[in-house]
Amino acid sequence: MKTEAPKTKAKAIQVGSLDGEVSLDCLLPGGETESLRLVDRPAGSFTRALRSALNLPEGELLDRRYCRFRDGRLDLAFYLSVRPGTHEDKLFLDFIPKDAAPRLLSKLGLQKSGLNLIKAALKKGRGLIIVGSPHGQGKTTTLYSLAKAVDQEDRIIYFLGQPASDAFANACFLPARNDSWEQAVSQDSDVIVSSLKDKGDLEKAFLAAATGRLVLAAGDYVSVWETLAAIIDLDLPLTLKAD
Repeated sequence: MKTEAPKTKAKAIQVGSLDGEVSLDCLLPGGETESLRLVDRPAGSFTRALRSALNLPEGELLDRRYCRFRDGRLDLAFYLSVRPGTHEDKLFLDFIPKDAAPRLLSKLGLQKSGLNLIKAALKKGRGLIIVGSPHGQGKTTTLYSLAKAVDQEDRIIYFLGQPASDAFANACFLPARNDSWEQAVSQDSDVIVSSLKDKGDLEKAFLAAATGRLVLAAGDYVSVWETLAAIIDLDLPLTLKAD
């Protein structure tokens, strides 16, 4: 694990274990994938050893928890997700580049018309902007670019979960817990930035935006239509969703 990730310059790795063999499915920067197979140690499961190294209790599932792993000369920052597998849980590690500074909106490759719409929405200082894409397609990069665009001295930004960059001068941070939305709304926050893990988070994002704040959120939605379907499915007043 310590040698293969730097060797392939992997952006993300999925770790699984089955029948004495460890599978490492690596996502490379250009979008290509590379699969590696290792013989598991006879003394025990590779994934269990990885859980132990990360102080992760057996059976605990996670969605993009920020982790920092230091061991001698090795220093890795990544988001860790743990999801159930057929025989053992699968671990997903999304590595954070050491130069993970937010990009300017103008550097995201957006068309001029779309960029102008986004700037106009941000200028309002209220409402809800959802960034949706499949896993690994740049929604977090886009989310941080939006947050950086409104990072001003007269605005207080609350991140729900530790961001991958320390480039935000006017930000406060709350752990990514179920009650963090309520805490951010109860504080003197102007902007709330968060990932959407489930339907409950999407509903809380709408309710937070209804208080007059600007909410920037990112979710694993394949298309605009899937995003709209998730919004329609919310158990909220139609007038609120339409607004």
